[in-house]
Amino acid sequence: MTVEFQVNGVVFRFEEPLHMKSSAIKIGPIPVGQRWTPVMEHTDVGDAVVVCFDPANPRNAAMRDNVGGITVE
Repeated sequence: MTVEFQVNGVVFRFEEPLHMKSSAIKIGPIPVGQRWTPVMEHTDVGDAVVVCFDPANPRNAAMRDNVGGITVE
C-alpha cells in the first residue's frame, strides 16, 4: 500500500506491505480451509488512514492499523 501525508506543508510518501489475518473455514466443528482477509478491512484508494510518524523525522512513518497478521507483498 502506498500512503501519502503532509507535515507542515511537506508531502511525504511511503509504501508498506499489507498485513493479512486468517480465520478457519469450518463445516460444523471440522476445519476445512483458511480464509485470508486484510487486517485493515474496507480500505480503498483515497481512503484516510491513521499514520504514526516521528515528528523529528517524518520519513519514519507507519500505518497505525496495519499491524499483526502475516505480511503479504
